[in-house]
Amino acid sequence: MSCPSKARVLLVDDEPLVSSGLRRNHQQSFDFVCASSPEEALERLEQEGPFSVVVSDYQMPSVNGAEFLSEVAERYPDTSRVMLTGHGNLVTAVDAVNRGSIFRFLMKPCDPALFRKVVSDAAEQYRLRRAERDLLRETVQGAVEVLVEVMALNNPAAFGRSRRVQRLVAAAARELGLASTWELETAALLSQLGHVAIPDVILERVSMGQTLSDDQARMLDEHPQLTSRLLGKIPRLQTVAAMIAPGAADDAAAAPGIQVAARLLRAATDYEELMALGAEVEQARAALADPTRGHDARVVHAVASAGAELHRATLQALPVAKLQPGMILAEDLRAMGGGRVILKRGLELSESSLERLRNYDAAGLLQTESVRVFLRGRKAPTDAAVAA
Repeated sequence: MSCPSKARVLLVDDEPLVSSGLRRNHQQSFDFVCASSPEEALERLEQEGPFSVVVSDYQMPSVNGAEFLSEVAERYPDTSRVMLTGHGNLVTAVDAVNRGSIFRFLMKPCDPALFRKVVSDAAEQYRLRRAERDLLRETVQGAVEVLVEVMALNNPAAFGRSRRVQRLVAAAARELGLASTWELETAALLSQLGHVAIPDVILERVSMGQTLSDDQARMLDEHPQLTSRLLGKIPRLQTVAAMIAPGAADDAAAAPGIQVAARLLRAATDYEELMALGAEVEQARAALADPTRGHDARVVHAVASAGAELHRATLQALPVAKLQPGMILAEDLRAMGGGRVILKRGLELSESSLERLRNYDAAGLLQTESVRVFLRGRKAPTDAAVAA
């Protein structure tokens, strides 16, 4: 078993004696894996990675080392790349370094001490790059979680809507075969953030299907622009902001990934609004397919199929103490007295919303003793069950 403290290094050379010699001389410092061709090396990277460093010979029968390491750079940008070259390949090697696909190059025959230092430096570059990326990812995830918690506490209706849109988008993305959905799901989850600037009375009128004044409608229409502007200030959320920005779905200048994501997000939001207004699943599907809404047929099919599956649920009435994260409210929960809505129907319960609910219950300020919730993934509730 290899020592976990050693950097993993992939040696690529069509002369096995060269690779075995390097491995023999430096096996105390590095955890080596050898490949005799670029094709085999790419297979090992795929099946046995990650590797801190790839060290490749320049002169190989199928493709040269510079071309191979450029491919490695495209597929595995974190992995550091070192090229071994002879004097006759010096100009090509320098050009490869200048293009940025190679960290260092070494001349054959290579001094063992120099080889060890260069590969150690390359491994350290890999470690620092991964550490910086992980730190940034954790920071961004933390910022997203804070924004979501603030929205859940400040505007439960907007939070519930965004959770439902996120579930729709995630399921529809799988239906469409989209590979990476982190940014898309984040865009869905934060798509309603701009609602925190809209008065509750306007959102309440929207939820009941009431007509808005021109000023109210304009205020509602501007919330995606506000959301996009706020998110665009957070590192690594610029793509998320672009997906939410008004007009992104029809912007021919936008990157294809952003355009597709924006179209999916727009269709999922429309579907959720239709369901919130009381439409049945098939009614929502038909309305979404209306040409005047401007949705792609494939996107409509994916969203409608995902929506039908997500609305399969079992209805239960439970005391507050037995509620759990992930359950979906089947009714508005109101406070005693004025009947103000605490949490909206359709909200997926989170730890923060549950804490809020428990506090109201402990203070005797909740109108009901049991809460009706949907448990997803089972048979759809009947009309009689919902009305019970």
